[in-house]
Amino acid sequence: MTSPSPAGAAPLFVVEGVADAVKGVADAPGASGRPTASDPVTVAVVNWNGDAYLDRCLRSIRAQTRRPEAVWLVDNASTDGSVERVRRDFPEVAVHSLPTNRGPAPARNKALLDAPTRLVLLVDNDAVLEPTTLEELLRAASSGDGIAALQARAVHDADRERIHYDGGRLTLVGLQSLRNTGRRVAEAGAPTDADVAALQSVVLLVDRARLSREDLFDEGYFFYFEDFDWSLRLRLRGRRCVAVGGAVVLHRTGTKDLSYRSGGSFPERRAHYFTRNHLRLLAKCFTGRTIVLALPALVLYESAWFLYLALRGHARGFFGGWASFVRDRAEVRALRSEVQRTRVVRDRDLVEPAPLSLVTSDGGAGAAASRALSAVVSLWARCVRQLLG
Repeated sequence: MTSPSPAGAAPLFVVEGVADAVKGVADAPGASGRPTASDPVTVAVVNWNGDAYLDRCLRSIRAQTRRPEAVWLVDNASTDGSVERVRRDFPEVAVHSLPTNRGPAPARNKALLDAPTRLVLLVDNDAVLEPTTLEELLRAASSGDGIAALQARAVHDADRERIHYDGGRLTLVGLQSLRNTGRRVAEAGAPTDADVAALQSVVLLVDRARLSREDLFDEGYFFYFEDFDWSLRLRLRGRRCVAVGGAVVLHRTGTKDLSYRSGGSFPERRAHYFTRNHLRLLAKCFTGRTIVLALPALVLYESAWFLYLALRGHARGFFGGWASFVRDRAEVRALRSEVQRTRVVRDRDLVEPAPLSLVTSDGGAGAAASRALSAVVSLWARCVRQLLG
């Protein structure tokens, strides 16, 4: 969980020294092959003011059938006493404190850079792991070649028979189409492992031997899309991302003033970051040809998104997101150049005419409009998919 107000420090995409740090792991004995189910793992819990969450989270890590070799708390300058509680109640956890809160990406990058093991389990502090979660992720990691990251299936803590996150597909407008979201666990069928274009960062197992200097989280996002962008860039560079249905975590209510699943009104900060970060991902990851071919669908989506926000009094969040994206254009242009230079997979091989997983939860006319928008975007994707870059 992260802060609803980022610090003023300029975001960085690549942490200084990452090339050497990652190279050291990739050159380690045995690093070129698959990991094994017995390989050591460092668990890194990302925290900002998570006192209400950490007890259950860390106790669930203690209870894993496959015990990790090290457990870290990477803290984003918390002020709620959560760090002191961890030091008191969980002495086995090593605390790594960052001086400011710039969102989850720098904390995850800290773990990926500095962990003493090839395998790193990134955990959000509002996750509660089932006892076999790590065991199942390690099984899947050792079952195939080229796997860089795996995610556990997240179910709602308040409704444990309903799936929240289970990986996702890439749509033509640069949004995820979430697999199994909202479905009952029984309806999803027997748990399987599935290659996906998008991962959700509740619990991620990362093989550092599959990373290069370009494969860290983009710290410019602050909140939203940073996990989607990260997994999509892995896919564009030819790595595999896998959703593991048999690895289950409970997902709690998320970040105040940003999360929408805890109920209440739609947060204005969400409107700002969702707008800005969606544009950032599009500009970085899609080819120019794909963006041109997607323009009709993109204009339709952006218009619908603006209308949705304006009806809720958040037009300022929409325009603020666009203004922030334009202000960061030089940085985004440099990041785009790097992504396009290093990619080996075409957009057409990842984009699917899949239904949009829209952020609305309205019923009635709102739901009907969302379904219509999704149908039009999917139809246009079918028409242009083979022409994409």
